[in-house]
Amino acid sequence: MELSYRHFVFALSALTLSFVAFTSSAFASSPSGVIALYDVADDAVFDDALKGFERSLKEQGCVVAREGRVGGGQGNIGIEMPNWMLHLTCEGPVLDTAEGRAVFNRLGGSGTMIALLEGRYLGAVSQDQDPAAGRAYLLKLSRYSNSDPDARDRDLAALGARVSTLADAYRNESVVEIHRAVGMPTPDEAVLLYYATPEAGERFRDNNQDLLEQVGQFNRAHLTEFAYYFIAPIR
Repeated sequence: MELSYRHFVFALSALTLSFVAFTSSAFASSPSGVIALYDVADDAVFDDALKGFERSLKEQGCVVAREGRVGGGQGNIGIEMPNWMLHLTCEGPVLDTAEGRAVFNRLGGSGTMIALLEGRYLGAVSQDQDPAAGRAYLLKLSRYSNSDPDARDRDLAALGARVSTLADAYRNESVVEIHRAVGMPTPDEAVLLYYATPEAGERFRDNNQDLLEQVGQFNRAHLTEFAYYFIAPIR
């Protein structure tokens, strides 16, 4: 599913705003989040391999929290375009060891691994167990310039204050501060969020053009690289 440039611009805007709710407390004992991106040629073959993969994940203390097809994206963060995403929640780090990384080899014959990203969750880990069907998901990977972190925090707070009052706003599902990557240079953060429906996202976009311009100013001031993706959820 290809998206228009207008969809992409808004995806970047919304994902940038989503950082605001997660910039406070983070705990070393928090579960580990993993984003796995693949290029899948045969859905049925991948789905079959995924069943065995999930059994191996249990031995690592991990479960698949979300799965979805990547319908399009924009930006350059050093990887090819994936067409499949998995979000795993784990009791602790898995990519820090060769044994943990080897678990992902079980999917190697069914799809090409583009990148694996892991880190601690910022803020509370989502307890959302509702089916993902019908939602519109967005994933963003980003790197910050870090030239003025204090100004970045102030700008994020200002954006967050505005978006919190708006109708049809997105909801954060997870924000992961990345500490380990496979297949690409390590980004700073991965953010997964959703709108209740695609129509809610359209309304939010149509009604908040001035906010999107403010987000564009933030991006130019504080981002160096990014990639963002539209995710059609499977579960």
